[in-house]
Amino acid sequence: MGLLSMLSIVFFALFAVITVTQSWKIDDSTWLLKFKGLSKDSKILLGKGIDDNQVVFIECLHIKSANCTIYTRNQDKCNVIIDKKHPSDTSVLSVTQVTGNKVIVESDRKDQNNVITLIDTDRCEVMKHLQLNKTNLVKIIFENGIDMITSTNKRIRFDLNGNPTYERPKVFRLPEGDVVKLAPVSRRWRSKGFFASISNDTQLKMNLILDDGTLYKELLEIRTYQLIAEDQSKQFLTVCWDDDTLDNDKIKCAQYDELANEKFKKELEHPSSEKLFALRNLRNGGFVRFAYNKNLTKIRATVAYLDREPEQSIYNINAGTNEILLADFYEKDGTFIVAYIDKDDTAPDVKGFVLQKYKLPGSLGQQG
Repeated sequence: MGLLSMLSIVFFALFAVITVTQSWKIDDSTWLLKFKGLSKDSKILLGKGIDDNQVVFIECLHIKSANCTIYTRNQDKCNVIIDKKHPSDTSVLSVTQVTGNKVIVESDRKDQNNVITLIDTDRCEVMKHLQLNKTNLVKIIFENGIDMITSTNKRIRFDLNGNPTYERPKVFRLPEGDVVKLAPVSRRWRSKGFFASISNDTQLKMNLILDDGTLYKELLEIRTYQLIAEDQSKQFLTVCWDDDTLDNDKIKCAQYDELANEKFKKELEHPSSEKLFALRNLRNGGFVRFAYNKNLTKIRATVAYLDREPEQSIYNINAGTNEILLADFYEKDGTFIVAYIDKDDTAPDVKGFVLQKYKLPGSLGQQG
């Protein structure tokens, strides 16, 4: 066998190890997405769309690479360089699908500036970069554009192509303290204001604030270290925290609506051997919480209702899982998805990514 043939075989073998293969199946009961052969150095993020039925997944060559592939439900994949000027010192932080063909990626650069990148996935093109720095402090994503809150208390609006709308900037006074999170009550109606999480030394305050940043009502105050999980979606704020006065196997959870009314405040069972990693609000109040065990072999989904006892189920996940990325659910068809990284003991230099769909527990899972 000639040297060229031998090199060809070696090259083919190496390529076979790192090639990404996928299966994408959607029917009434199963939604399964698998990627095998991802480099162990690659960075993987799963994000949500602002529409309940959108999921977006991004895989970058490594943790500080702007060379990425975006996968959405509307299109198999889109290869794009997030930032051509900084290809090797850009770290992707989050990804959000705004419409069927518009994706927003937030990344961190070596120059310590965060950048918002708007991408057209139909054309696989970067449309615009918006910079978050000492001047532009906070970004808020709506279904028809992005708002930037500046250090001069101005609120500037951009459309989904990244162009300023040329409206007169509105005054927006950021609350005192460190703003941990600022989430719109509604992704459609800006006038409904925001749920704000504000840190002040050891205390964490959850407030409802008006469209101009003015405080409407203080909702909850806990110690910073007590927070376990929160969700601001479907016009509700839900918070779960570890109360020092409770037993080890219990936590407290509270939910507030868009008018700051307390809808739910109860102690819930939560085994100390499990980690709660996601909360997701229900359309008409109540929420689903997701937890996994220490061995990463099982997931517990609990549906907490406003007017009746919780329903829960435990589900097995793939053996070999070493990281869980996200859980979310689709109330319409009574299902939820879990995304996780799957290691391969036979090939230590590669890993896989799995997106699995399950039925929700109890009456919710009987829908669809």
